[in-house]
Amino acid sequence: MRVSLGRVIVISIVLFGVSSRVHAVKRSRTEAFAPHACTVCLLDISDTDVADQKVLECPAGHKIDSECLAHQLHVNENLKLLNTQGLMCCGQSEEGGSCQHKFPLVEGMKFLEPADRLAFQTRLDRAAGQIASSAEESRVKQEVDRLKLGITESFLIRCPAEGCGAPFGMLEGCNAAQCSDPACSVLFCHLCLESQDTSLAAHLHARRHSGDFWEFRSGYSDRYHWIAARKKLKAVFESKVEDSIRERVLNETQSLLREKKMWPLPAGLTVEAWLQRVRANVDLAKEAKIELLQNEAIYRRQMKNRASEALLEAEIWKQGGVVLASLDVRDAVGRSGPVPSIAPCFEGHAGYLDVGPAFRELGPMYLTARGRFGGGILLWSGVASEEMSYQDAVNFCAGLHPGSRLPSQEDYWVLSHAMGGRDPENGDLRGYHRILIPSMIDRSFWSKSLDPDDPGFALTWSGNSAEISSSVLLAYKGVRCVW
Repeated sequence: MRVSLGRVIVISIVLFGVSSRVHAVKRSRTEAFAPHACTVCLLDISDTDVADQKVLECPAGHKIDSECLAHQLHVNENLKLLNTQGLMCCGQSEEGGSCQHKFPLVEGMKFLEPADRLAFQTRLDRAAGQIASSAEESRVKQEVDRLKLGITESFLIRCPAEGCGAPFGMLEGCNAAQCSDPACSVLFCHLCLESQDTSLAAHLHARRHSGDFWEFRSGYSDRYHWIAARKKLKAVFESKVEDSIRERVLNETQSLLREKKMWPLPAGLTVEAWLQRVRANVDLAKEAKIELLQNEAIYRRQMKNRASEALLEAEIWKQGGVVLASLDVRDAVGRSGPVPSIAPCFEGHAGYLDVGPAFRELGPMYLTARGRFGGGILLWSGVASEEMSYQDAVNFCAGLHPGSRLPSQEDYWVLSHAMGGRDPENGDLRGYHRILIPSMIDRSFWSKSLDPDDPGFALTWSGNSAEISSSVLLAYKGVRCVW
């Protein structure tokens, strides 16, 4: 297309005139409104132009232009603060500082174009979601921290006195404990954490648990404290806990629970589901699984949950373990299932033999299985009221009942094994429980077996340790008979 020179000149003149008029308007705005320059969008707006604009006016008479408003809404990244505090006024106070008035966000949004208003609302909604998400994360973290603290606290042994709760470590020796806080000083049992009124009552209570032997039995005080911790953990999780939070807490405390022999923990699981996890746990040795099941069974029994207890006991037998009657040493040989290796024999029992007053003075008698030493059952008498020399002991047992005699070395191996010794014949006496039958402590008993190296000596058996040694025949030792 060809354009004449005259037409180009005309167009240029028109454009020059428009440009001059724009600069004139800008100049008039600057001259007329300079004291009220907008400090946010840096536009100068004249009083004349304000009449044609969409504006908000603050109580001090300052006006904010819609373009400035849109600028604030678009560039402000802190939408939470913007939504809370509102939009800034562009004016200045009489003292020369910025005006402190804020326009509500909802008022400012009215001046946006529909498309801009929709886009801004989307930003607000997205920010609200992020705020809600942040609040949810904070809530979850608080709940996780609370539960983790509760788990840690469950394993602390504390004074049972109300209002005290001073922590305790493990004790050595007697389980009759006293709070170390001078302001408390309550007496209690370090095993079951039950408060006692006097020192004598505390010691008698501890003896009922242990028969003066408990503190020497490896692992059984740990079982008591396991049960105490298990009860506290139930309280930690008994309130409604979301599944996801519970699983997160258990995973984050797994190392502690493993250390305390409480993994997997049945929190949130039925006993059937928990048993499946125990069976599938390849990290647990068979002995560790049995111990876990035994402890849980005793806990369920104390909670009077008979149905769960029955399922746990059945699993213990399947795993080849023994169902413990309780944590007390006198009951630790099992309470049901296969015939125990040692059992009391009372009147009315098929194995009871009425041998007259001489026997009755000896106290109760006991049965043990001879096992590989000839098979059958050994009937053990009580302990004679007086210690005797070797020959007097032989004569005493021979006259007690037809067929009765002093025990042999092999008989004592049978008794040691029945009382928990792992392999007495080969000197492995670990697990021996010296109070499973009475009158064993601090006693040494004659054996009919003579010392093979010196006929002037006979073998003796220690009730304390189940060790076999020898003693001169004229010495005085305890007497127990078998037949």
